[in-house]
Amino acid sequence: MCAPRSNYGIVVAVPVLNEAASLPQLITSLLAEGDWPILMLDGGSSDSSRDIIRSHAAASNRLILIDNHGITQAHAINLAAEWADRNGASTLVRIDAHSHYPRGYVSTVARLLTEAAADSVVSLRLVNPQYAKTSWQTAAALFLNHPLGHRGAVYRRANARAGFAAHGHHAAFRLSTFRALGGYDARLPAAEDLDYDQRLRAAGGRIHLQTSHPVTYLPRASLAALFRQYHRNGYGRHLRRPLPMALRAIVITSLITISTFWWIVPLFALGITALLALHAARSRPALFPYVLAVSLAAYGGFAIGRLGSPPRAKTEAVPAPHAQEQAA
Repeated sequence: MCAPRSNYGIVVAVPVLNEAASLPQLITSLLAEGDWPILMLDGGSSDSSRDIIRSHAAASNRLILIDNHGITQAHAINLAAEWADRNGASTLVRIDAHSHYPRGYVSTVARLLTEAAADSVVSLRLVNPQYAKTSWQTAAALFLNHPLGHRGAVYRRANARAGFAAHGHHAAFRLSTFRALGGYDARLPAAEDLDYDQRLRAAGGRIHLQTSHPVTYLPRASLAALFRQYHRNGYGRHLRRPLPMALRAIVITSLITISTFWWIVPLFALGITALLALHAARSRPALFPYVLAVSLAAYGGFAIGRLGSPPRAKTEAVPAPHAQEQAA
């Protein structure tokens, strides 16, 4: 396929893995803006994601399907950066297939790289329960909007101010900087964004948080999917900075001991969590049991991953060859 060259030096990258529910709306909104190429990097979807991409690509040569043999988002963005570099781009914009984006988002985050003299632009990533389609998704939205869930992260608070930040939801990269730093660490099944931001700041790079065009994130629609997500995130952080074996043994032994002999301690912790979950569900009291289950699944999954237990899902990525473009 002969891909279009953007007049603005922008390439948009969208990692995809079984996102059929959100892809039609996302693709339509992306095609409504600009003239830049949009890379859909599929990690082996088993649903109708690839068919949806192909049907839209048949009507627009801006949309390009690429096989992401490495599966993970880190591999997908690295492939996109390689493609963008070969095709003369200077800016890479990362789009999450599990989100809604306001009109003008791509051009705004790309422009801010220059206006803010930044190496990377990050965005607010907010959650709106109105977009939820299941009770579990609504509960996850209530959880993520509460300090119990967002844990004070600046980029997840609607009242955050624009300016330089330490971390955020990745939006746009200065391609030369991204490539010079080696891109994402493709060994990580998750937390590749946190790892990149820390390496970027250590190298003297600057990260700008934009707040004018917030991203609306769509939480996982089931409890099992949410547990897997947090487990993967915890394991990604384990791979970045493993806890010492001795400390892990102490933590696990302590948990077993407390649960067995000092049952009042975990019972107290569960009570505190229940109170926080009740507060998070104050606008939808009937969803309190769901919010409580979501909070336990999120923290439990993260803790299990952080202690070094690998996810069951495929995360061992194989080295990917040059991006293979798929004809529509």
